[in-house]
Amino acid sequence: MFERGKSFNSLNERLSGESSKLKIDDDRAVELIKESLQLHLRNQFSFEDLMGWRVPPEHLVAKDEVAKKKRDIAKITYRKIYETIAKFIENECNSNTGLLNKYDINRIRMASICEKALNECLGFGPIEPLFNDPLVMEIIIVNPFKIIIERAGRKVDISTPEKYSDDPELVKLLNKCGTFKSEDHCKAILERMLQPLGKSIDINRPISSARLPDGSRLMAQIYPISVDGTTISIRRFRQDIDENAYLEKGTWNKEVMDFLRNCVIGRLNIIVAGGTSSGKTTTLNILSSYIPKDEWPITIEDNAELQFKHPYVRRLEAREKNTEGLGEVTQRTLLRTALRMRPDRIVMGEMRGEEAYDVINANNTGHDGGLTTAHANSALDALSRILNMALTAGTGLPSEAIKGQIISAFDLVVYQERFRDGRRVITEISAIDENVKDEFSLINIFKYDFKSSTWKKNNELPFYYLDKMRKNGVNI
Repeated sequence: MFERGKSFNSLNERLSGESSKLKIDDDRAVELIKESLQLHLRNQFSFEDLMGWRVPPEHLVAKDEVAKKKRDIAKITYRKIYETIAKFIENECNSNTGLLNKYDINRIRMASICEKALNECLGFGPIEPLFNDPLVMEIIIVNPFKIIIERAGRKVDISTPEKYSDDPELVKLLNKCGTFKSEDHCKAILERMLQPLGKSIDINRPISSARLPDGSRLMAQIYPISVDGTTISIRRFRQDIDENAYLEKGTWNKEVMDFLRNCVIGRLNIIVAGGTSSGKTTTLNILSSYIPKDEWPITIEDNAELQFKHPYVRRLEAREKNTEGLGEVTQRTLLRTALRMRPDRIVMGEMRGEEAYDVINANNTGHDGGLTTAHANSALDALSRILNMALTAGTGLPSEAIKGQIISAFDLVVYQERFRDGRRVITEISAIDENVKDEFSLINIFKYDFKSSTWKKNNELPFYYLDKMRKNGVNI
C-alpha cells in the first residue's frame, strides 16, 4: 500500500520551527482547503476515478481474477489521488498565497491532514475509517454529534475512546474518527453516500435506504421525520465469513454444516429465519455457496446484499419510486420476471410482504432448491409470518388453502439467534411435517443445547425429503 506522508519529504522543515506561525488543528485546516481541493480534484480526475478510489481488502479478491484486476486498478487510482492531494496541501503551505501558509504545520501533520482531506472530499467524512475495519458491523449515527458502533460484538461510543483502554486497536480506530461538525455537514456526507446510487433525500422525501459500494445496508431519516436531526443506520456484512469461520465462531459444528450442505445440494427449499441482526444474510450467503457450479441461480433482493460467488449468478434488485412517483420495481415483479429466465435456483434475499405468495407458488410449480430468509421469533413463527405475508397479496384465497401450500412449498427451517455477547448461533433446524395439513407442525432435526454449548440431533429427516434428495444425487 502507498506509504502515506512520503509525498511530504520535500517540505521545508522550517515550517515546524517558526514561532511566528499560527496554530491550527487538522480539522480546521481541512475546512479551509476543502472547497478549492474538491474543485482541483474534479479538474484532475474523471467521475469514475473519484467514485472508484477505495481499495478492497486483498482477502476478498484472492479467488476472483476479475476482482483482483479491479483491485489493482483501484490501487493505482488511490495512489494518484492521494499524491495529488498531498502536493496540493504542500503547495498551500509553501506558496506565499497559500491558504495554509501562515499556519504551523509540519511534515508529520501533513499526512494526517491529507488523510482527513481525502475522507472529507471523497469519502464519508469522520466515519470513513470505520469502513476500513472489518470488525465494525453496525454504525449508528444517533444525531450528527452522537455516533455509536458495534465492533466485534461490543457497543462503542466513538466520542469516548478513553473508556476502552483495554482494547488498544479500538482506541487507535476511535482516534481516527470523529463526529460531524453540524447538521449540514452530516447531510452533505449522507447525500454523497446516496448520489452514486441515483437516490436523494430531502424534506419531501425524508426517508431513504440504499446499498453502499461495499454492500453495507443504509437507512437514513432527516428532519422532520427524525426529530433530533439526521439519523443514519448502517449495517455492514462480513465478506470474509465462510463455513470455516462459522466453525471457529461456534455458529454451527461440522455435523450441522455437512447436513445443511447436503440439503442445499439435494434441492430442499430452505427458510433461514431469525431476529434482526441474527446473521440470516451471512448464513444465506454461505448456504448459497453450496449451489453446484453448473446450475443457473437468480438472486432477488430489496437491496442487493448477497455476496456469494457463482459463475452464472444473475442478480436482480428492486427499485423504489422516483421523486415523480414512477419507476418502481418490486420484488414480486422481479420474481415473476425471474420465472421466465430459466432459473435452476431462485434465492430470495428476504421475504417482506406480498411476494411471499409468489415464492410459495414458485416452490410448488417445479422450482426446487429455493433459499430465502424471514424475520421471526422462532422456527414455527416463521411459517405463521409467511402465511400473514402471503395473505397481503390479496388473492382472495382462504388462509387454510394458503397454509396447505406453504406446507408443500417449504421443506426446512433454519433458525438463528444473536446472543447478548454478540455471537450468532444456529439454534434450531427443523423439517416441515407434510403429513399434517391443517396446521403447521415441525420435526426437530438439530437443537442447540445452551448448557453444553453443543448441538443435539433429535430426529432424522422424514423419508419424503430423503427421497427428494436421492433423486438429486444426495444420499444421507
